[in-house]
Amino acid sequence: MKIRARLCSLCILFILLPALSLLAQTREASLKKRFLEEAFVDGKSKIAREIAALKTPAARSLLEELFESDDSWDSAGSFFGLLALSDPALDVKLAQRYVEDSSLQGFVKDALVGESARFLPHWKRLYAASSDDFERRDIIDIVGAGSGEETDAYLIQLVRAKSSLRIDALQAYASKRRKGDAVFVRALVADPELKVDALALLSGIGSPEDLALFEKEFFSSADPRIRLPALTAFSAWAGKELKTKAFAASLEDKDEALRESACLLFKDIRNPSLQAQASVVAEDPTAIYACLAAAEYLAGYKSPDIIPSCIHAFKAEYRNEERRIGFGDWLANVITLGLSSVLDQQSRSRSKSDFNARKSALAVSLSTIAKRKMGADYPEWELWCLSQGYSVASRNIIQELFSSDPDARATANSAAIRLLGFSTEASMQKYKPDYAGLDSYQKALYLAKALRDAGYPKGFR
Repeated sequence: MKIRARLCSLCILFILLPALSLLAQTREASLKKRFLEEAFVDGKSKIAREIAALKTPAARSLLEELFESDDSWDSAGSFFGLLALSDPALDVKLAQRYVEDSSLQGFVKDALVGESARFLPHWKRLYAASSDDFERRDIIDIVGAGSGEETDAYLIQLVRAKSSLRIDALQAYASKRRKGDAVFVRALVADPELKVDALALLSGIGSPEDLALFEKEFFSSADPRIRLPALTAFSAWAGKELKTKAFAASLEDKDEALRESACLLFKDIRNPSLQAQASVVAEDPTAIYACLAAAEYLAGYKSPDIIPSCIHAFKAEYRNEERRIGFGDWLANVITLGLSSVLDQQSRSRSKSDFNARKSALAVSLSTIAKRKMGADYPEWELWCLSQGYSVASRNIIQELFSSDPDARATANSAAIRLLGFSTEASMQKYKPDYAGLDSYQKALYLAKALRDAGYPKGFR
């Protein structure tokens, strides 16, 4: 009986095998049709995984056929199916194609990063075999995006190698920014080729014990690529005295990015000397980012005396520029190193809308100080400053009393009378009889002398 049952089972199996094979072929053909009709890579990738799930030789052949297509989206979509097969022989092809075809990288990079341990041997082999720095940078980039001790060890190996791409390897390694890396990174500061990037990284992953190193580097170097990481370290670990000293030195630096960074990092450090230095920075609207940052810093003093310097930021016109003097492409390359705190703040002004939003916020702050609501409009603020007896860009109320413009003279005359404590010209004439009988020019002279005696214009230099 058992033998008969087994014979029946075998007969049924032999009868069904052709049908099952035909069903699989029909399924593959259907999936191929859907794949080719799908317009987007995301959809194609899902279908490719369905094809891979069939686990038939024909399914594998179909995926390889699609992968070799001249259509880049078909190649990208089928990549995910081949990846799902977890076949070492196919992995060799996938890694090779990734390195050779830059159009594919944006679609499949994240998937490969998720298989970093599996693909690391292939990346190491391809890196060693390649003489093309562009290909090698792509390999370093994807290795750096992965994780694991072997990945880190390989990047460290590349950093220590005397090759042209050791800085790229350090930056890829640095993207992880683990505290335990500090010992390794400190040793790199002594390497002239890696010093800049090592300091940038150390400013983010180091500790207060590195403060002496950064202080030495900051005050012995004029290179902003070294001074900026030191500022970041000071903001995290230094006391008020060192912060103040570094802030003052930065405000005098010729590099705009350093002046800007100092104003952003040390907003809470204030004294009359820093106020005077920051005022000079704020009054240069050609250095737009430093100008705006200095104005924001000065607004923290909450005194009307800072307004004449701050309003120059309203003249600053947005420029779409990545970096300023001293940095070149370097600062863009170390966003993942140790400078995220300052870069996050700097990046606020890198789009036109955000830049203008900062100017509007500054206008609100100044309006609160002035007790008068005004927008980010320089001429309006300039008139207000002049009417309050302040000197603005070498203009002041005494000069306006002798302006060739009748309207400007009349405005200055009314403002001068108010500054001297009288509500109207009639009121002044009542209490100052010697003023009443003067002609317009003599009145201007009288008011000018009275203003000077009263200490106006304020802020004249």
